[in-house]
Amino acid sequence: MTEINCDLIPYNFLSFWIVIYSVAYYLKIVPFNPLILVYISLLFVLVAVIIILLNYNENTILLYFLTINLGIKIPALLLVWNNKINKDDIVFTILVLLFYIYYIKLIGLDVYNIYKEYIEFIIDTNKGAQAPIYNYLNS
Repeated sequence: MTEINCDLIPYNFLSFWIVIYSVAYYLKIVPFNPLILVYISLLFVLVAVIIILLNYNENTILLYFLTINLGIKIPALLLVWNNKINKDDIVFTILVLLFYIYYIKLIGLDVYNIYKEYIEFIIDTNKGAQAPIYNYLNS
């Protein structure tokens, strides 16, 4: 059994914040369109799926990965899909990415390692560190 890694909690993933912001944008609580951020998160899913498929084995939980990731990102995409992007949205996207990197560094983590550990666990549940949500869903 792998250890549970508390670094892999949802709010340490950029996608978590993108989804919350997308809902707030849809509800007209916040002004900047997060569409570019949603596209970036979907690009991550695509790259991760390729890595996972290249390393697929009997302990791979690809369906779990796709369910969790697409289950939150597709609705976020649908919420902001029809809205145009302007210059302010692009600046906002850059600032969010910089703030996310700063936040992760501030709490003593590394962006690369968070995603690397997550993908390693998806590839082989006997290796890598378990995300708490996986443990919760499988208890």
